[in-house]
Amino acid sequence: MAEQVDAKAAVVAAAESAGVDPLVDLRAGWDGQIAFGLANPGVFRLLSDPDRVRRSAAARTGRAVLTARIHRVALAGRLRVSEQQAVDLVQAAGVGVIQTLLASPPEARDGGLSDLLYEAVLRQILTDDHAAAAGPGEGGRDDVRAAAVALRAAAGDLEVLSAGERRLLGEWLDRVVQAR
Repeated sequence: MAEQVDAKAAVVAAAESAGVDPLVDLRAGWDGQIAFGLANPGVFRLLSDPDRVRRSAAARTGRAVLTARIHRVALAGRLRVSEQQAVDLVQAAGVGVIQTLLASPPEARDGGLSDLLYEAVLRQILTDDHAAAAGPGEGGRDDVRAAAVALRAAAGDLEVLSAGERRLLGEWLDRVVQAR
């Protein structure tokens, strides 16, 4: 698992430096994780146990890789939910689809289940393409939320603001993102 996570981290770093579309990178991560879980059911089951996950450095690193992928999507202005919620949804869906597929004999597995679940998750966490391009105010509440998520993702790097101002901005943006 540690080797798998290290390889994923290298792929994310390469994708970021090469300017790979963050959604393409997120999809590659999803597909890779599903393939790993199906190819290594014993390791996957061990690391799906919540008690083990809390103690596993590899699991924490794996989550950090997913968090980095989601952060790139947020910076692109495509998230309509908080980064934390997007990470939780993608992770829960990935674990769930692998568990479901592993529960079926290989010949009886629904080959399209992973794709269907991935698309369902994306519909919940992403803005529409045109909404992200339109900018705040032109496409409705999702546009404002996506802009807030994107600014929140970048807020820590706004050195023109003091540390206190960055924290305050983050608090305000968190409220905008979490408002329903």
